[in-house]
Amino acid sequence: MLYIDVDDFKQVNDTYGHYEGDEILKAVAERMKASCRNTDSPARLGGDEFAILLDCIDEEDTNKTAEKILRAVSQPIIVGDYSLTISLSIGIAYYPKTAVNMQDLLKQADEAMYQAKQSGKASLSCFSEEHDKEWKRIKQLEIMLPLAIKNNDLSLAYQPIVRSTDQSLYGLEVLARWDPVGFTVSAQELVNMIEKLGLFDDFHSWLINTALSQYAQWNAVGQGIQYCLNIPSNHMHSEWLIYCLNNALKTYQIEPFQISLEITEKTLMSNPDFSHDLLNSLQEEGVQFSLEDFGAGNISMSHLSTLPLSVLKIDHQFISGINENKVNRKVVEAMTALGHSLGLSVVAEGVETEDEYNVVAEIGCDLMQGFYFGKPAVAIDIWNGFVGKSQSVSASDLSSSQRLSP
Repeated sequence: MLYIDVDDFKQVNDTYGHYEGDEILKAVAERMKASCRNTDSPARLGGDEFAILLDCIDEEDTNKTAEKILRAVSQPIIVGDYSLTISLSIGIAYYPKTAVNMQDLLKQADEAMYQAKQSGKASLSCFSEEHDKEWKRIKQLEIMLPLAIKNNDLSLAYQPIVRSTDQSLYGLEVLARWDPVGFTVSAQELVNMIEKLGLFDDFHSWLINTALSQYAQWNAVGQGIQYCLNIPSNHMHSEWLIYCLNNALKTYQIEPFQISLEITEKTLMSNPDFSHDLLNSLQEEGVQFSLEDFGAGNISMSHLSTLPLSVLKIDHQFISGINENKVNRKVVEAMTALGHSLGLSVVAEGVETEDEYNVVAEIGCDLMQGFYFGKPAVAIDIWNGFVGKSQSVSASDLSSSQRLSP
């Protein structure tokens, strides 16, 4: 049994519309059916979920069939004026190896599919007893999460962003965390559950209001640092996000230029026109934008040059071991020069050693963040380690659209 789910389909519907979403599902179904044998039985279970019962097939051929489906669906799908790339998560279960009836077979394949999503999507996973334990754990967490958001049981962590010249504090990246008793939940797992359960609006409201409330307290004692909100990529197309942000800025009397939203290349390219309009709308209010993980995506230079960005953040993969990797050094030098030519400040992400710091500083990156300066920490630890000791940054420094002087 193959249990198949279309990755990020809600985002497709929200971004392009339900008609386009239906056309995509039709194309996906046709490609899946074309990848099956005449003896196989494909079916749509509902929404963006499908199942295929494979008849008389061994495990090796099952994997080959699943991989064939992944490849077929990954080819661009043309819907109207859009060319969209879709991926699938596929779970596999076997009768009678692990399941003794159809109900168990479907349940186990569903559990394996969820594991494929947890592993990064666009992949397949086979059911195991460990998957069964993990599936039960996830189901329990999914019951707990809506109430956790409502009861303010999530928390925020802050990672310092420092100036390359003297390692003084420039700003903080704000990250959402959830630590329910008896469980360990990664940041990505939290995002996945919010997406799956459709908790975008509740989460946005909690994140923005909690983060800006804390920032207002620091502002009250003269610590005008830049505040960088890390918004999960699938949430950046929400108009509710704009409403929540504007409302919170007024409530906590925070100037928009003190806030920076971190976005990724994937977010921008999933719907370039909408992303451009959203960024321009918020920039008119004074909100700043940072392009995160630069170099890890496929944004075009022509598109990059039209975006209202303030900061370019170089992906950590190019910083790791840069003191020994000459190729990475040249890449970072080129990225830094590009950012500066566009009038942007450049941040090196993932600086973990003194040697990496020295090389990046020599290259001329304006700002840095990474474990070398501090891991994400709760507000009181950040205050004791950075904010309480930092000097206030003037409004003119924060609102400037020009890059910082190294």
